Amino acid sequence: MPVITDSAELKKRITPLMKETFVTVDTEFVREKVYYPQLCLIQLGGSEDAFAVDPMAKGLDMEPLIKLLRNKKVLKVFHAAQQDLEVFFNLMGKLPTPIFDTQLAALVLGHGEAPSYAKLVKEICHKQLDKSSRFTDWSKRPLTEKQVEYAISDVTYLRKIYERFSKLLQDKNREHWLIEEIESMTDTKQYELKADDAWERLKTKKHLTNEQQSCIRALAAWRETRAQKQNTPRSWVMKDDLLLEIAETMPETMADLEHMRRLSSNMVKSFGEEIIATVKKARRRKLTDLLPSLPRRSTPKANESLVTLLKVLLKMRCEKEKVAQRVVARTEDLERIAAMNNPDVPAMKGWRYEVFGRYALALKNGTLALAADGNKIVLLQQHDEAPR
Repeated sequence: MPVITDSAELKKRITPLMKETFVTVDTEFVREKVYYPQLCLIQLGGSEDAFAVDPMAKGLDMEPLIKLLRNKKVLKVFHAAQQDLEVFFNLMGKLPTPIFDTQLAALVLGHGEAPSYAKLVKEICHKQLDKSSRFTDWSKRPLTEKQVEYAISDVTYLRKIYERFSKLLQDKNREHWLIEEIESMTDTKQYELKADDAWERLKTKKHLTNEQQSCIRALAAWRETRAQKQNTPRSWVMKDDLLLEIAETMPETMADLEHMRRLSSNMVKSFGEEIIATVKKARRRKLTDLLPSLPRRSTPKANESLVTLLKVLLKMRCEKEKVAQRVVARTEDLERIAAMNNPDVPAMKGWRYEVFGRYALALKNGTLALAADGNKIVLLQQHDEAPR
């Protein structure tokens, strides 16, 4: 089976790839029981070769592969690269460069709202992928022949998909559309897991006092640091709702913690003192001290009817331009457009403005209207000028 476990063999197989115009890349990993995803397999595809690398192989020198990923003369082609990039950032401390993401390309070329790899393989390569190995445990050794075949297929068909999309982007003059998406995806800030930013991932709609907000931010940072040190999922340290309950209660003593019904005795024993110290420190700290480094946008109340009209307009414009709605504007963007005079959203900039933003402003300002024409919705100019 074409799985590299030997350093000399890896260097030998990587060397020709360093001269390629582009290589296709994919990874297999597990993350259910860990904080940092465990890299289990790396697949590479060139014009003449496709193989997998076992990063779990004892003594394997990964430096040749890392050099390839950092080689700016070789384009690295992924599909749905976000999680792969996270894995490589943890491995290298940097992101591979330059990259191309066929899922993002599919979105800007109108291949639907959720263009999976299997769907594109079927549409472009006319092949049906066997996905039965998709959810196997990639950390277990030895890997089966079926697993390896599945893994390598993720980089072989990817070459043809890339070649098709690369040409279409040029033909439609949408290369700069994709570049904007790639730049956003390769912003290293989203891969730097800073404990002080952990509170932003909490999902809560409860109103908290300033003191409670200070506590929830401190507690989220404490949990993040613990999860990182233990390499365990955040929820294994403490679930979000329990973290919020502690922030609302703001316990001052161990006795206060012991009286919390949902906090187990093992939790109190294991890190009760840490929680008390965290809460006390947070209560002494002013919330305003945190705000400059932890901004959160607030959106005025939007007119729901206008938001509904903007959704219809977005659908119409994206269908006309053959681009996925999700890459042009999200619901929260539409709410900000409806509620604000100068909303700072992607839809009001660059190519998105030309596709949708200028029409949205015209609709909001009354120079453009939606009307029914039989069973179709059409755009009507209220004046003799086109949206700008």
